[in-house]
Amino acid sequence: FSTVTGSFYRARNHVSAERTAQDETGRLLGVRDDYDWTNWSATGSLSRLLGARAVAALRIRASDHRSDYGYRFGSGGSVAGADALLAALDGLRGADLSHRLTERAVEASTALSLGRGRELLASAGVEQIGAEVSAGNSFLEPFTVDEVAWLGTSHVGARLTRGRAVLEGGVRVTGVPSRATVYAEPRLSMRLDTDWPGVGPVAVRVASGLYRQYVNGLAIRSASPAAVVPEVFVWLPVADGVPAPRSLHLAADALALPGDRWTVRAEAFGRLDRDVAALDVPRLAAGSGGVLTVGEVVAPAEGSALGAGVRVERTGPRWSAAAAYSVERVRRSVPGRFDGRAVPVPWEAPHRLSAEARLAVGRGVSLAGAARAVWGRPWAARNAYFDYLLGPDAPAEATLLAATLDPFERLPLAADMDIAVVVVQPLGLGRVRAQAGIANVLNRPAIADRSARSLATPAMTLDRTLAGRRATLALRVTL
Repeated sequence: FSTVTGSFYRARNHVSAERTAQDETGRLLGVRDDYDWTNWSATGSLSRLLGARAVAALRIRASDHRSDYGYRFGSGGSVAGADALLAALDGLRGADLSHRLTERAVEASTALSLGRGRELLASAGVEQIGAEVSAGNSFLEPFTVDEVAWLGTSHVGARLTRGRAVLEGGVRVTGVPSRATVYAEPRLSMRLDTDWPGVGPVAVRVASGLYRQYVNGLAIRSASPAAVVPEVFVWLPVADGVPAPRSLHLAADALALPGDRWTVRAEAFGRLDRDVAALDVPRLAAGSGGVLTVGEVVAPAEGSALGAGVRVERTGPRWSAAAAYSVERVRRSVPGRFDGRAVPVPWEAPHRLSAEARLAVGRGVSLAGAARAVWGRPWAARNAYFDYLLGPDAPAEATLLAATLDPFERLPLAADMDIAVVVVQPLGLGRVRAQAGIANVLNRPAIADRSARSLATPAMTLDRTLAGRRATLALRVTL
C-alpha cells in the first residue's frame, strides 16, 4: 500500500505609503515606503508500507522567498507643491533592501514497530539553503551578502509505552560542510496519563533537549520616520566563522479534564540561549559596506527565557468559551550593545490575557468574539533609535535623545476586542467558510512605539498607534 501527497502555496503581499507634512519651520517633507513580499513553497511525499510493522517515506520540498523594501525622503517647497515633491522622491537616495531565500531538500524516513509499545524512528536527508541580501540606509553603508550552505541531516529516535507512561528519546545529527562540523542534538520527553481524585483524567509531560538553528532571522529596522512596517527580516544560513546557535530547553505541560465540558491546560518553560545570531549593527554602521560574509554581519548573542501559562475552556451544547493568561521574561545580551547588559527583547510580552467565545445561532451560523490585553511591553521608544542612535557613529544632534533611551521603559496596556458572524456550509465534498466582523470594535488606541519630533528633541511626544476599528471579511473554500 502506497500513498502519494503533494501541496503548493504561493502568495504576494504589497504595502506602500506616501506622506507629506510640514516641520516646525514650515518646510514641506515627503516620504514614501514600498514593501513587496513574494513566497512559494512546494512539497511532495511518497510513503509505502513495508510489511506489517514498517513504513518508509520519501519527501521532497522546495521554497522561495523574496522581499524588497524601498524608502525615499525629500524636503522643500510649500504645501501647494506636495505632488511635485512626491514625484521627485524616485531620484533621491533613501534606503533599499532586497532579500531572497531559497531552500531545496530531500529526506527519507522509516518507522518500525518492534512490538507492543515499542517503536523506532529514523531519517536522513540533504538540504541546500541559498541567501542573498542587499541593504543600506542613511546609517548603514550599502552592503551585500551572498551565501549558499549545504546541510546533511539524520535522526534516530525511539518511543516506549508502558501502561500509562510514554518515554520518547532521540538524537538529531546535522553536518555543516562549510564549518567542517557535525552537531548532535539529544532530546528526551516523558508523559504520564493518570486520574487524580477530585480532578479527573490528567496528562503530564516533561521534556528537555538541545536545539540548534541553522537558518537565522535578522531584523533590519527602517530608518524611515513614517515606516508602515518598522522592520524587515532577512534570513542567513550558518556559514564559516558563524557557530550554529544553540538552546537548551526544559518544558513541562499538563492537561486536565475535570468535567465532561471542562478542559484545563497549563505549561511552563525555561531556555538558555548561546551563540544566538544578532545583526551586528555597530560593526555595520562603522564599516564601509561592500561585499560581506555572514560572519561580518552577525554577532553572537546570549540570552535566557522563562515563561508560564494557563488556559481554561468550557463547552456547552451550542456555545464554547475560553480564557488564557501567560507570563514571560526574555533577556538577551549582544556584544557592543547596551554596555553588554542583558536587556529585554523587543517582542517580550510580560503579561498576556485573552478570552474568546462562540455561540451557534442557526444551522452553520455562529457569533464569535475575542478580546486580548498585553501589558508590560519593553522598548517603548521606536526600535530603530536603539539600533542607530546609541553607537559612536550616531549623529551628533541625537546625543540628548540617545541619553533618554532605555530598553526597560514599558508601554501602556494594549487591549482590543473583535466580534464576527461566521457561516460554514457544505460545498460538494468540501465546505465554504465565510466570516464578517469588526476588529477592535471599541476603537481603543494601542501604542506601538513612541518617537521624538526630531533627533535633536529628547521628548518622546509622538505615539504611533495600531489600527483602530475596522471591518473584516474572510472567505475560505475547502475542496
